[in-house]
Amino acid sequence: MAPSRARLGLAEYFHSLAERNDLIYKLSAFTLTEATQAASCWNHPIDQVRNPYVAVNLSTRQFHDPALIPTIEQALIDCDLSLERLVIEITESAMLMDVTDTVEVISRLRELGIGISLGQVGSHHASLSYLAFLQPRIIKLDRQLITNAHDDAHSEGLIEEVVALGRDLNTTVLAERMETPQQFAAFQELGCDQGQGFLFSPAVTAIEAEGLAGRIIGS
Repeated sequence: MAPSRARLGLAEYFHSLAERNDLIYKLSAFTLTEATQAASCWNHPIDQVRNPYVAVNLSTRQFHDPALIPTIEQALIDCDLSLERLVIEITESAMLMDVTDTVEVISRLRELGIGISLGQVGSHHASLSYLAFLQPRIIKLDRQLITNAHDDAHSEGLIEEVVALGRDLNTTVLAERMETPQQFAAFQELGCDQGQGFLFSPAVTAIEAEGLAGRIIGS
């Protein structure tokens, strides 16, 4: 197993333990602060439109925490990061736990100008009607859908439906956890807009991320 993959597995295990108690709130707040501070350094001196956004994953408990909005607002103030450069990511399973509360939180975030990314779409095979209702900035397809796309007509059909809906909503459709060129070719063929995963880069430090962002902005 690659070192980066091993570290990811350990991190997921630790996260699952933290999720069981209040430690997850402190970890989520720390992650939000560190990510927004790092993104504030990714600035193009001339063309501000090209400055990249940062996506921050929130745990299920953190997303439904009443203190979430004030925490986000304070983090953006502290690092002087514009609202549109922050994307909050939740999973499909987190959304389905309390749809009413999810809609309320997303509506408040949208009013602030903060984007929403919905991850692992397709993993629970929920109705796609909620996508049109929530209108997330990014829809992230579950990797298993891509893996099974050519062998499972249902998976391929679901991807095509999400891609078509994404185009209608002007929403980016992203295939996550890309690890092989074959998966990359498959999601391109099915019309996804972007990909994410170890195929493109392992997890990197904040300093390395700043270098990557600088090369992208300057290209």
